[in-house]
Amino acid sequence: MIHQSSKCVVQAKVVGTQDTHYQVVVVGAGPTGLITANLLGQDGIKTLLVEQHESTVSQPRAVSIDDEALRTVQSVGLIEEVLADVAQDYGSWYFTPSGRCFAKVEPQTREFGYPRRNAFQQPRLEATLCTGLTRFEQVTTWFSHTLESVEQTVDSVKLVVRPHREDTIVVSCDYLAACDGGQSTLRRMLDIPLEGSTYEQRWLIVDTVNTSNDFRQTQVFCDTVRPAISLPGPYQSRRFEFMLHDHESNDVADSESFVNELLLTHGEDRLPNIIRRQVYTFQARSAESWRSGRVFLLGDAAHLSPPFAGQGMNSGIRDAHNFAWKATQVLRAGFPDTLLETYEIERKPHAKALIDLAVLMGRFMMPPGRLRAWFVQWGLILLKFIPPVQHYVTQMKFKPKPVLEDGLVAGTSPWVGRLFIQPRLELPDRSITLLDDLIGNRFTCLFFGNPTDKPDRLPQCYLGLNAAINWLWITPGSFMATKDPSIAEARDLDGEIERAFADAPGSGILLRPDHYVAAVVLVENISDSNCFNRLFDKQFYTRLKP
Repeated sequence: MIHQSSKCVVQAKVVGTQDTHYQVVVVGAGPTGLITANLLGQDGIKTLLVEQHESTVSQPRAVSIDDEALRTVQSVGLIEEVLADVAQDYGSWYFTPSGRCFAKVEPQTREFGYPRRNAFQQPRLEATLCTGLTRFEQVTTWFSHTLESVEQTVDSVKLVVRPHREDTIVVSCDYLAACDGGQSTLRRMLDIPLEGSTYEQRWLIVDTVNTSNDFRQTQVFCDTVRPAISLPGPYQSRRFEFMLHDHESNDVADSESFVNELLLTHGEDRLPNIIRRQVYTFQARSAESWRSGRVFLLGDAAHLSPPFAGQGMNSGIRDAHNFAWKATQVLRAGFPDTLLETYEIERKPHAKALIDLAVLMGRFMMPPGRLRAWFVQWGLILLKFIPPVQHYVTQMKFKPKPVLEDGLVAGTSPWVGRLFIQPRLELPDRSITLLDDLIGNRFTCLFFGNPTDKPDRLPQCYLGLNAAINWLWITPGSFMATKDPSIAEARDLDGEIERAFADAPGSGILLRPDHYVAAVVLVENISDSNCFNRLFDKQFYTRLKP
């Protein structure tokens, strides 16, 4: 069973002593809301987290966390605690109805610092993220509080919140982040419709512990009669998902004999302990708009994805990172509110691409007939004769890349708009670190070259009114990094930075706080404090720093 210690209960603040205004209110304490609150708290933003339930979840929900999401967890300073409960680096094996493996997807890349596919338990993740909020005095957390109404003015949002069995509380905020899930109360209050499709096909999900199946890869059973998935997890847990037929009622699917037979015919030698079983249908939908005035939709409140690509929660964490750093820059660094317009502009296309991928993978798993199934299976088997295509599939390069085509980006360099790699670097004291741990969640301009190429000094540059840009000079692996009071140095330990700068010779790569590349500039063009501001459309700034 999942330990009760994995729950995180935070008592509501005593009515009468609470503050009445916050910079950001986050509604919903799932992974998206908890990540958002942690990022804001880390940046010193006065934040209120409101959750209607008495604690974070105690039952399994999402089970797959990817490299990008773990990188965001690293950004909030909780990566060691989270990884302690994660089973890292697994792939997917695809099986015919007869039990023969006909395809393997086992990505090896760690371009963002972590394996591409990892298993976790959502109750443990939420508990860790919830505990992490106690690091920040400026973050207030109210569980057992229900949002009753929202009213917006030009410069604030007023919320009426009701604690359990107590009188209502009225608070206001500069911005409201709706992280309240697929049945979002806030989305309904704002009358924002969902676009897309809801599928009638039912699936039975069964979460187990004490599994006898010790196979560490996901098993995908491409059976035209009953497609199924078996996903490994940490602590001897395993999730099973079985397609149901029209004649199999929900009551039948919930029966012990029915479930036991499915488990014993899909990899279990003996029956594990069942901790959750549920029948569900899936949706591929996105909110028509992700912003209404000062209210923003994040996570499942903004988009709903089928489970087949394992990207629902991961997309929500991407939303959290994108929204939180922009809210911080608007509230603290002199960026205009129009910066937050880029949240939907940047996030919606990628979320839609991942939803489309999940739908496509579902069709691959559920071929409508034996002939189509035969073609799919033999098509993958024959990929071994086309190595580039086989590499593309087995390394999951079909997963849509996090690339921004619009938003807070400038220029035509191949790196602009892409999530930058996270290599290992060696510091002057010979210690080894990951890039993000060195630069933090700040605007940083990276340079690469021999120490003798480094300029004597660079001007203090800004974005917005007062978001200072930090400098980092990275030397080739053949040179040692040295201490320099004017420009920090590190050594390219594995040659990844050198390969990255092949597309940007003699340039600086400007990283945003979420580690996307905002611009690539020639070193000689870094001439004054406003040189970076001038790269971007003036609509993002109320005025330039003098």
